[in-house]
Order: sequence, then structure tokens, then C-alpha cells
Amino acid sequence: MIPVPGIFFFILMSFLIADLAIAQPPPGVGPGVSVNKMNDLQFGTVIAGAPYTVLPSDANAAGFQVRWPGPGGRQVDVSFSLPVQLFGPGSFLPITFGPNSLEWDTNQNGNNRQPADPSFPLRLPTAGGGRVFFWLGATVDVPVSARNGVDSNVIVVTVSEVYN
Repeated sequence: MIPVPGIFFFILMSFLIADLAIAQPPPGVGPGVSVNKMNDLQFGTVIAGAPYTVLPSDANAAGFQVRWPGPGGRQVDVSFSLPVQLFGPGSFLPITFGPNSLEWDTNQNGNNRQPADPSFPLRLPTAGGGRVFFWLGATVDVPVSARNGVDSNVIVVTVSEVYN
């Protein structure tokens, strides 16, 4: 196949606003929860006119870690503000997140990943000084009329610590 100019796109999904976000807990509670980005969601070069999916198990899936210090026995709620399109040079590319687009595990190696739907908040119990790793995939549908260029958007991760 010979590439035709104008039908390939490089898509990078910007993930989080910063590489590290630290929550500020209520006064007198102690250090807060932190979110650390490990990887952006990257679709790479795709062909116009066809959908392209990055699974949460793929190397190009978004990855991040949520950590919380201190004693366990609390719970954290993790939720996502997911975009519905990517923006680029004159293009708006639809992006979708399915019910199995998210996986999480308490180990970075991901040997015991659990599927989850990123459209709904996820409540997790905490152990002392715990952490949870997340991987997020998606599907982008590139219309034939889309213009060449780098398209992106932002996923916002919200972590709320539940105090009992």
C-alpha cells in the first residue's frame, strides 16, 4: 500500500493536566492522595475512514497511579471526566470509552487486572500506604474528511478520599 498524503494522523491523547497532582485533605487529616501519570493514551498513526482501538492492556494505553499515605481502612472514589472528541487542525475526531476501557490493579505489573467502566466512579478500599494502578484505552473514529495533524484532548481524573 502506498501512503497517500492527507490520510494518516498521529493522535496523542493528553492525559491529566500535570504529571503529578496532590490532593489537599481537610485540616488535621494528614497528607493527601496523589495521582502520578505513567503514560499518555496514544493512538499513533491511523488511517482515515476506520476506527482504531487502544485496549487498556496495550502499551499505548494511558497509565496512572493513585497513592495515599497513612493508615488503611478508608475508601477512595476514582472518577473520570472523559472527552467525546479530540481536537486538531480543523478536525473533531469522535472518541469513545467502552465499559471495558479501564483496568486497575494493586500491582504495577498488572498481573491481576480488574476491568471497570470509566463512565462510572470506582470505589476502592485502602490499605495503609496503598496504591492502585490504572490503565485506560479508547476508540477513535477518524472520518475520511479529517485533516492531517496531531489531535488531542484531556482526561481529568478525580480522586476523593472517603473519611469514615
